[in-house]
Amino acid sequence: MFNLLSGEFYKLKKSKSLLVCCVITAVFVLVLYGMLMIVDKVRRGEIENGTGGIIYVSGEEVDENAKSLFDEITVMEVLRQMFCSFGSFATAVFAAIFVIGEYINGAAKNIVGKGYARWQIFLAKYIVVMASAVLQLLVLSAVTIICGAVVEGTEQFDAVFWKNFFGYIGIQILLGMAFVGVVSAVSEICRNLAAGISIGIGLVCFSSPLTMGMDLLAKLLFSQAEWKPSDFWLLDLASQCPVRDIRKGFAVHSIIVALIWVIFAAAVGIVHIRKADIK
Repeated sequence: MFNLLSGEFYKLKKSKSLLVCCVITAVFVLVLYGMLMIVDKVRRGEIENGTGGIIYVSGEEVDENAKSLFDEITVMEVLRQMFCSFGSFATAVFAAIFVIGEYINGAAKNIVGKGYARWQIFLAKYIVVMASAVLQLLVLSAVTIICGAVVEGTEQFDAVFWKNFFGYIGIQILLGMAFVGVVSAVSEICRNLAAGISIGIGLVCFSSPLTMGMDLLAKLLFSQAEWKPSDFWLLDLASQCPVRDIRKGFAVHSIIVALIWVIFAAAVGIVHIRKADIK
């Protein structure tokens, strides 16, 4: 198992897809801050509306003395936007590429031929994929903090900010690890790169609307119940996570749900790899 993990981490280190995903993640943070800066200048009348292809529509009149947009949108709000949107996309795409790539280039067949247990092969890759998600999300957090310090200043970075920051990214990273675990299990099952990436992106785009529909159905069928399906889906919990004053109950619930999904996805992947042919 140690040799498998060592080999997977070596492939992760040499993987261009991980580097590309991290770079694109950083670029998207820069683009988001750039768009916000343009919108802020348009509100103040400093530049013409439509600059850079960005059109700002508002009922408010242009006022050079208006409050800065960044008085309303803090670094934590930007971080939340990134975690709940592009962060999930980037980790899902990388997980699909890293897992399915082994079947495309024939590496999985060679590893099985060396006598390693199939469950160990999947588990090693599963662990490394989750480690890659942690790295990508840490890069996202670091770039957001740096850009926020440059654009908004460092005044907001007090003790309360860092307490909220570490609590927030701790929960988000745990939920993100569980989510890429699910994508890894799906990728192991489909073993087709286009399908794996499409399913990963589809989960990010459409799973929350589906759980909203399930919530409505559950409310009709179990009107007295205090729970709802969205309370047990990773992406919904990620979007519901507050950026400040995180309740202990929410944190504990999120950790338990994430661990359940990590174990379930690992079990599904192990069962499938043990029974399916590797060509």
